[in-house]
Amino acid sequence: MFAISLFALAFLATSANAQVLNYWCDGGNNICVQTYYSQRTDTKSSVVFCISAKATGWVGAGIGSGMADADIWVGWNSATNVSVVSDRTSTGRAMPKVDGDGVATLLVNKDPASQLNSFFPTVEGHTTRIIFARYVTPQTASSKAYMKDLVPGQANNFIWAYANTAPADVNSAVSTFGKHDTMGTFSLDFSAPAATPLASAQGGVTGAAGSGPQVSVFVVTFAAVVAAAAVIFA
Repeated sequence: MFAISLFALAFLATSANAQVLNYWCDGGNNICVQTYYSQRTDTKSSVVFCISAKATGWVGAGIGSGMADADIWVGWNSATNVSVVSDRTSTGRAMPKVDGDGVATLLVNKDPASQLNSFFPTVEGHTTRIIFARYVTPQTASSKAYMKDLVPGQANNFIWAYANTAPADVNSAVSTFGKHDTMGTFSLDFSAPAATPLASAQGGVTGAAGSGPQVSVFVVTFAAVVAAAAVIFA
C-alpha cells in the first residue's frame, strides 16, 4: 500500500476538461442521487456520487434495470456516525455479492466541515448520506468482472433502494443487511447538466453547490479511502 498527498491529486486533476453536476430525486423527496462528472482526455473519466435518503438503516443505488444484473453501491452510518460504503454485485433477489474487498471509494464521512460533503446540497430529512467515486470505465481486468460501464452522452439506467433496519455489523463494508423497505428505478444522463439546480427544484434542500471541490477525487481506485490528509491505495 502507498499514500499520495492531496496536493499531488489536485495536480493530477488538471487533466480533467469538463465537470458536470446532475441529480435525480424521487417524487416524494425521500431519496436523491447527485452526480459530479469529471470528463478527462484519458481513460480516467469518473463520477462522484452522493446518495441520500430518509432512511435510518441503509441506502443504495446501482447501474442496471433490476436486481437480476446490477452493479450496486450500498451504504450506512457506522457506530461512530461515519459513512460505510460497500461495493456489490446483484444477480437476483438475494443478498448482493461483495466485490473485491467490498470497500468502495469512500470520499468523505459525515463531517459537515468536509469540502466534498458541503459541495453537494443536503436534503431536509435525509439521515443517511454516502459520497463515493468510481471510474466511468473499469480500469483493471479484475474490476471488469463486476463493474458495469457508465456511458456518457445518454440516459443510464439505475436502481435504488433504502431501508430503516441497520445492517448486522454497521462498522463493516462486507456486512449482511436486510431487505429494502422501498425500491425503484430511474434514468439519468450524468454527463448532462441539471436543467434546474437541486436547491431550487426540491423543497427542503439546504445549501448549494459551489464551484467544485478543490481536492481531486478522480484518480482513486476502488478499495481506496480518503482519510485525513492522504489517500491510501490498496
